[in-house]
Amino acid sequence: MNDLVPPIWTTGTTEVFKTGTWRAALPQHIRAPSPCHAACPVNGDIAEWIGRARARDFRGAWEILTRHNPFPAIAGRICHHPCEAACNRGGYDDPLAICKLERFVGDMAIERGWAFEPSAVERAERIAVVGGGPSGLSAAFQLRRHGYRVTVFEARPELGGLMRYGIPSYRLVRSVLDAEIGRIVALGVDVRCGEPTATHEELERLRRAFDAVYLATGAQRPKRLPQLDYAQPWAIDGAEYL
Repeated sequence: MNDLVPPIWTTGTTEVFKTGTWRAALPQHIRAPSPCHAACPVNGDIAEWIGRARARDFRGAWEILTRHNPFPAIAGRICHHPCEAACNRGGYDDPLAICKLERFVGDMAIERGWAFEPSAVERAERIAVVGGGPSGLSAAFQLRRHGYRVTVFEARPELGGLMRYGIPSYRLVRSVLDAEIGRIVALGVDVRCGEPTATHEELERLRRAFDAVYLATGAQRPKRLPQLDYAQPWAIDGAEYL
């Protein structure tokens, strides 16, 4: 802001008066990502999709949302939304409810049966994805959008990883989880559940059979109390318990 002499009729601070002396100041414009965009873990184009939603173009908002994250309905339920902590509006009154808006758009996509557009080009390269959690499924989604042939190998009976096996159903409804995973699989992803890749020999087999291998075996890190000895059978962490 420019340093201006405040008018004599203005008293108090901007914490009380939201339109006082600063209404005559000229802002210094800096080309930079919006604070919410910069804080988003998945690099979401938040201002862009909210603009579409404001114009009631909810399909367009969903398409922008899913450029980087194919799970808007899931993220709208479980994300810790650092974007809201960074929101400029919070300096005036309250930040935008970005997470709830994302959930609204994601749920609408499920209710209306919106599907991802398949790739116009089918490539010959075959990619193996080891792990059917959020990272592996996101990789499969992006690879299929570019026409690669993708096979996901998951050790557990169902896809989802920590989203399915680490988050209780009251927090993340299974019908929502299944709908957003199913939308990715419908792009033509080959799924092999119950096939763990746990040894060097199994990994070498995949390297010989596929053009590339993406490892997404999970990165969950539980918070542990420093005073407990987790080597004891009576001490387990939260992630293991769930």
